[in-house]
Amino acid sequence: MTTATLNTGRNASPSTLLPTLSLIGAMASLCIGTSFAKSLFPLVGAQGTTAYRIAIGALILLAFWRPWRFPLTRRDAGKIALYGVTLACLNLLFYMALRTLPLGVAIAIEFTGPLTLAVALSRRAIDFVWIACAAAGLVLLIPTGQSVHDLDPVGIAYALGAAVCWALYILFGQRAGADHGAQGAALGVLVAAILVVPIGVAHAGADLLDPALIPLALGVAVLSTALPYTLEMVALTESGHRLAQPTKDAFGQLRTTWALAPAQQTLSITTLPTFATNWLVQRLGLFQLDNPEVAVRLDSSERVVDFAREDFDVAIRYGAPADSSLVALPLAPDNRRVLCAAPGYLAERGEPRQPDDLREHNCLLYQLGGRVHDRWAFQRGRRSLTLTVAGDRVCDDADVVRRWALADKGLVYKSWLDVAEDVRAGRLRLLLPEWQGEATPMNLLCTHRAQLTRPVTLLRAFVRERCDALLAEAPWTRN
Repeated sequence: MTTATLNTGRNASPSTLLPTLSLIGAMASLCIGTSFAKSLFPLVGAQGTTAYRIAIGALILLAFWRPWRFPLTRRDAGKIALYGVTLACLNLLFYMALRTLPLGVAIAIEFTGPLTLAVALSRRAIDFVWIACAAAGLVLLIPTGQSVHDLDPVGIAYALGAAVCWALYILFGQRAGADHGAQGAALGVLVAAILVVPIGVAHAGADLLDPALIPLALGVAVLSTALPYTLEMVALTESGHRLAQPTKDAFGQLRTTWALAPAQQTLSITTLPTFATNWLVQRLGLFQLDNPEVAVRLDSSERVVDFAREDFDVAIRYGAPADSSLVALPLAPDNRRVLCAAPGYLAERGEPRQPDDLREHNCLLYQLGGRVHDRWAFQRGRRSLTLTVAGDRVCDDADVVRRWALADKGLVYKSWLDVAEDVRAGRLRLLLPEWQGEATPMNLLCTHRAQLTRPVTLLRAFVRERCDALLAEAPWTRN
């Protein structure tokens, strides 16, 4: 929704194509970008995700549009500053709402801002027809009955704040875009970045510098900031302003279609931090693109989950469940542990040629429930052996152990699914590939088969398909 959609105009003409396509493209890009953005929440939080989105988006827009080439008066700077402030608040508040609210509900609440503005500024009868259609769609997105009481009041407050900011964004965006177009968008996003980045850094800290997150953050920035804000400013130029009515009609139809889509079902997943960080979050965006009706709430924890006391639909864990009453559905039944290390460590300490050589190496160890996993098992043909290894570092977070290995601190004995991407990229090197590590099957767990809802079934099929692709590259398949 932009200011362009709130103005009157004449009948459509061929010249309406550009602003119409600009607005449709902006909306589609935002929807896709939001699905990717939620994948970052478990890692850097809503604040860190907002910082990623705005900061990288600002750099892209500044590099592409080079707004410093155009003169800027003090009055123009004031317009752009207001646009940037509302932009920062809009993005931060909306992402904070998404932490606890389903995407459909958050959008429904947020859209009350521009909808109220449309009611206030519209003058023609047809305008109110489109407004009524949008309002009806919003009503369908909001849950009824008992589920209303389950909505987080803090999340609702954030969404209402985003609604107010969206309305202000429309008003201030028109003023900034009418004179400076896409250059105004670049400068406005820069102002937003100056405000948001310190908040993201204060919340997420050094996690924002994780190289593994940059590709996903770049995708979010392009899809949620650089592309849509540029397209919106195209519609807010003087040309777009004159052709606003047909653009409004097209955008109204798009919003109505989105609003009338089925309400989202929230799928609550708990899994291990290392699997969440290195595998699942990178693919959740694709899962939600394929299944837009499914919202995801992800918990990453090493602890054993009590399904009776905690509100989770499914758990994704390695090995057989300790609780025999749980239903275990295989996701990667053929997964195994592999021995690996970073090239830097091997250059300094040498490469083990046989399992007994591990006693001469620094082995990075994982601890769970007070037990240190220092017995590493290997098999070659009919020969099996188990070694007790030692090292100078132990941690109860499996992903920390992996990061130590990436930092050249020692050898790790990890699930293939956790390190496959690192091996493929050359950050880790497989060792003793002729020896198979112990079996580490991964399962999807739930309390009973009644929990195998359609979202759960879709998630299982999605994860298994992609696990199978990685397992096809595993070293034991080539022996």
